[in-house]
Amino acid sequence: MSILKTLILGRPDGVRSRLVSLVKGAVTTLRSAICPRPGAGRSQNGSRGPPGCNAAPSTIPGQGPDTTIPRGYRVVLERSALRPGQTREIFLDGRSLLLADVDGKVHALSNTCLHANGPLAEGTLEGHTISCPHHGWTYDLRDGACKVDTRLSLETFQVEVMDGRICLKMNSSPRAEVGERSGEPG
Repeated sequence: MSILKTLILGRPDGVRSRLVSLVKGAVTTLRSAICPRPGAGRSQNGSRGPPGCNAAPSTIPGQGPDTTIPRGYRVVLERSALRPGQTREIFLDGRSLLLADVDGKVHALSNTCLHANGPLAEGTLEGHTISCPHHGWTYDLRDGACKVDTRLSLETFQVEVMDGRICLKMNSSPRAEVGERSGEPG
């Protein structure tokens, strides 16, 4: 039965799992766009919005009003889906981001290596350092600093864990990576 389940649902970190995560993110974004905000009142028919709008977008579904998500933050993943020493790629607003758990602390940064655009989530995690799987460029998870070319750094994001969910603060406008990309072949 488990082989059949794997064939249908895919591996936990496989393409199908990533697609499901992407679709869930899109549904959350759509729901926050069409559901009423707290204090917006009821519509003429007495409902709080379209079906499925059982929680205001600024609160975590299934939780009371005391679990308000801070302004500018977005729920991106259940905390239980990221174990210590594990990395995970997520897609948010059309961008690939890396989440990494180091000693119980979650870090978030751009998932794209500045050298040859390698997917960092598929690289090696050692302490606070992630290595690109393509050519071994390394980055510090705490500040995004490139350890190979100190003029470069990846965009990082503030992380809050609230009620078992990982929330990221999206930067108002994506900053360009510091410095220039290397033109050296890998």
